[in-house]
Amino acid sequence: MAYLMLGDIYIAQQLISEAVKVLRQHIFLAPSNPDGYFRLGYAYSLAGDYNNALLNFQRVLEMHPYDKDAENNIEILRAMRERGEI
Repeated sequence: MAYLMLGDIYIAQQLISEAVKVLRQHIFLAPSNPDGYFRLGYAYSLAGDYNNALLNFQRVLEMHPYDKDAENNIEILRAMRERGEI
Protein backbone atom coordinates (compact mmCIF):
# COMPACT_ATOMS: atom_id res chain seq x y z
CA MET A 1 0.00 0.00 0.00
CA ALA A 2 2.88 2.36 0.71
CA TYR A 3 4.07 2.04 -2.88
CA LEU A 4 0.64 3.10 -4.15
CA MET A 5 0.69 6.21 -1.99
CA LEU A 6 4.24 7.00 -3.01
CA GLY A 7 3.25 6.57 -6.65
CA ASP A 8 0.41 9.04 -6.16
CA ILE A 9 2.79 11.52 -4.56
CA TYR A 10 5.26 11.19 -7.44
CA ILE A 11 2.46 11.68 -9.96
CA ALA A 12 1.25 14.79 -8.13
CA GLN A 13 4.81 16.13 -8.21
CA GLN A 14 5.06 15.23 -11.92
CA LEU A 15 7.89 12.78 -11.22
CA ILE A 16 6.39 10.24 -13.58
CA SER A 17 9.42 7.99 -14.09
CA GLU A 18 9.72 7.64 -10.31
CA ALA A 19 6.01 6.87 -10.09
CA VAL A 20 6.38 4.14 -12.70
CA LYS A 21 9.24 2.58 -10.74
CA VAL A 22 7.41 2.41 -7.43
CA LEU A 23 4.13 1.29 -9.00
CA ARG A 24 5.94 -1.54 -10.77
CA GLN A 25 7.39 -2.50 -7.40
CA HIS A 26 3.89 -2.50 -5.92
CA ILE A 27 2.67 -4.83 -8.66
CA PHE A 28 5.62 -7.14 -8.07
CA LEU A 29 4.67 -7.37 -4.39
CA ALA A 30 0.89 -7.38 -4.85
CA PRO A 31 0.10 -8.73 -8.35
CA SER A 32 -3.56 -9.33 -7.54
CA ASN A 33 -4.30 -5.70 -6.65
CA PRO A 34 -5.94 -3.96 -9.63
CA ASP A 35 -5.29 -0.51 -8.15
CA GLY A 36 -1.60 -0.90 -8.88
CA TYR A 37 -2.27 -1.70 -12.53
CA PHE A 38 -4.70 1.19 -12.85
CA ARG A 39 -2.28 3.70 -11.37
CA LEU A 40 0.58 2.33 -13.45
CA GLY A 41 -1.56 2.69 -16.56
CA TYR A 42 -2.28 6.26 -15.60
CA ALA A 43 1.41 6.98 -15.00
CA TYR A 44 2.33 5.45 -18.35
CA SER A 45 -0.28 7.57 -20.08
CA LEU A 46 1.16 10.71 -18.47
CA ALA A 47 4.59 9.63 -19.70
CA GLY A 48 3.25 9.22 -23.23
CA ASP A 49 3.78 5.44 -23.16
CA TYR A 50 0.31 4.65 -24.42
CA ASN A 51 0.96 1.01 -25.28
CA ASN A 52 1.96 0.18 -21.71
CA ALA A 53 -0.89 2.31 -20.42
CA LEU A 54 -3.35 0.29 -22.48
CA LEU A 55 -1.85 -3.01 -21.33
CA ASN A 56 -2.23 -2.05 -17.69
CA PHE A 57 -5.80 -0.82 -18.07
CA GLN A 58 -6.61 -4.09 -19.85
CA ARG A 59 -5.07 -5.98 -16.93
CA VAL A 60 -7.47 -4.17 -14.61
CA LEU A 61 -10.39 -5.36 -16.74
CA GLU A 62 -9.10 -8.92 -16.64
CA MET A 63 -9.31 -8.74 -12.85
CA HIS A 64 -12.49 -6.62 -12.67
CA PRO A 65 -14.44 -6.87 -15.93
CA TYR A 66 -16.88 -4.08 -15.03
CA ASP A 67 -14.38 -1.41 -13.97
CA LYS A 68 -15.81 1.68 -15.69
CA ASP A 69 -12.71 3.83 -15.18
CA ALA A 70 -10.47 1.27 -16.85
CA GLU A 71 -13.02 0.84 -19.66
CA ASN A 72 -13.15 4.61 -20.21
CA ASN A 73 -9.37 4.94 -20.32
CA ILE A 74 -9.11 2.09 -22.81
CA GLU A 75 -11.76 3.70 -25.01
CA ILE A 76 -9.93 7.04 -24.89
CA LEU A 77 -6.59 5.46 -25.80
CA ARG A 78 -8.14 3.45 -28.64
CA ALA A 79 -9.89 6.54 -29.99
CA MET A 80 -6.62 8.47 -29.85
CA ARG A 81 -4.93 5.63 -31.74
CA GLU A 82 -7.67 5.60 -34.40
CA ARG A 83 -7.31 9.35 -34.91
CA GLY A 84 -3.54 8.96 -35.25
CA GLU A 85 -2.82 11.00 -32.14
CA ILE A 86 -0.68 8.27 -30.65
